[in-house]
Amino acid sequence: MGNFSLDEVRTSIEEICRKNELLALATISEGSKVFNATAFYVYDEDFNFYILTEPDTDHCENLEKNSSISLSIYDSS
Repeated sequence: MGNFSLDEVRTSIEEICRKNELLALATISEGSKVFNATAFYVYDEDFNFYILTEPDTDHCENLEKNSSISLSIYDSS
């Protein structure tokens, strides 16, 4: 692996985000169990991600109690 500039990394991330529409979101429950869900997303120029979800879903309830997450974006075509 070579060294990549910050601009190259940002361009690569933007391309991945632009080409896809689903992400995998992992949250943590009160009992420290991991819950993974797929969601449609949008993002802004600062890479703040937003998902549309019902407030009574497991991942939404988990986020209210613990803001730690992991997300993965993958080819959703």
